[in-house]
Amino acid sequence: MKKFIILVVFFLTIFLAIEQRKNAGNEKLRTDTEILKSCKEGNLLDCSTAALISQDKIKGDNTEKIDFTQVAKSATKGILGQDKQNNFVPVNFNNTLMQYNLQKNNKKDIENKRSKISSVKELKYNIQKENNLILSCKKRNYKDCFKLGFEYETGKNIKQDNFKATQYYIKSCEGNIALGCYTVALMYSYGIGVSNKDNKKAVSFYKKSCINGNGDGCYALAESYKNGIGIEENFSKALELYIQSCRMNNGKSCFYLGQIYYDALNVPQDIKKAIKYFNKGCNRKNSKACVHLGRIYEVEKSITQNEKKAVELYKKSCDLGSNSGCTNLGNMYRRGKGIEKNYYKASILFEKSCTRKDAIACLLLGYLYEHGNGVSSINTKRRAKEYYNRACDYGELQGCKFSTRLYEE
Repeated sequence: MKKFIILVVFFLTIFLAIEQRKNAGNEKLRTDTEILKSCKEGNLLDCSTAALISQDKIKGDNTEKIDFTQVAKSATKGILGQDKQNNFVPVNFNNTLMQYNLQKNNKKDIENKRSKISSVKELKYNIQKENNLILSCKKRNYKDCFKLGFEYETGKNIKQDNFKATQYYIKSCEGNIALGCYTVALMYSYGIGVSNKDNKKAVSFYKKSCINGNGDGCYALAESYKNGIGIEENFSKALELYIQSCRMNNGKSCFYLGQIYYDALNVPQDIKKAIKYFNKGCNRKNSKACVHLGRIYEVEKSITQNEKKAVELYKKSCDLGSNSGCTNLGNMYRRGKGIEKNYYKASILFEKSCTRKDAIACLLLGYLYEHGNGVSSINTKRRAKEYYNRACDYGELQGCKFSTRLYEE
C-alpha cells in the first residue's frame, strides 16, 4: 500500500508537470536556473519539470551539476515519509535536497581518500622494491645491481640519482654484466653521474664490456683506438675490434668495415669484402649499410650491375629512416631505373627527405617543379625557387645557381 501511494503521488506530479508545459505557450519561458531555484524552495512540480527538461544533468546556480530525476524522486518520496511508528508524515524538501548533496560530497571525499591511499601504497611498494634490490645486490646478485642502477638512472620508480646509478652499474660490471660495464663507460665518456669526464676510465670499461660479449662496447673501443681518444691511436687494433663487433651482430661495425674496404681506408680496396660487410650491416638494420650497398648495385660496373636490387635496398634504407635512401629511391623513380618511371612517387620521396634537410632531395624536387613533372601545375616556378633556395641553404651549390637562374629569367 505504501509503495502504491508513493507511486501515485510521483506520477501525479509528473502528470501535472506535463500539463503545465502544455499550457506554457502564452507564458514567459523561465530559465533552467529559475526552475531549479523554485525546486530548491520546495516546489515539487518544478522539480518534476526539471526532470523532464533533462534526464541527464543540467547546470544550476551552483557549480555542481544536479541530477534532477533523482531530486524529483527524493522530493516526491519526501512528501510521505515515515516516522518511527511507520506513520506517513510530511518531510521538509530542503532537508531532502541537502541530504542528497551531502551524499554526493561524501562520495567525492571517499574517492579522494582512496586515491591518496593508493598513492601511499605505491610509494611503500617502490621503497620496498628499492630495499629488496639493495639487499639482493649486497648478496652479489649482480643482475639486481644493474636493475638498481637503471632505476636510479631513469627515476621511474625511485628518486632519480645519476651518481647512485653509476655506483650500482660499477657493481654490476664487477659481476661481469657486460651492459653494466658499457653503461659505466658511457657515464665516464659523457661526464654523467661521475665527478669528471674521464675518457681513460671510459676505455677501461669499454674493454670490460667487449670482453664480456657486448658488441656496442667493442665498437666503442674500436672508435677509441681509431681516433686516439682515451688511448693511443692504433688502426690495426681498431680494425680487429670492428671485425669482432660485427661478428657480435653490431650493424655499425659491419657498415664501417664495408666503408673501410670500399674506400680503401688504410687497406687495399676490396669490393667483394665491402659488399660482404655492407650486406651484414644492412641485415642488422643499419640504414647506411643498405644505402651504400644499393649504390654499389646501381653504379658499380666491376660487379654484376643490378638496378632492381638497388631499388630494393634503397627502399629498405628509406623504411629504416635514411634520408639518402629515400632520396636515392626517388631518383630511381624519376629516371625509371630498376623500376617504372613515376614522377609523382619521386616527388613524394623528395618532399619527405627535403623536409628533413636533405639538400639533394630539395634540389631534385625543385627540378620537378621547374619542369612540372609529377607535381601541382600551380605556381611551379615560385615553388621551384623555394626548393632551390632550401637546397642552397642546406649547402648544395647547384641549388644556389638554379635559384639565381630562375630569378634572372
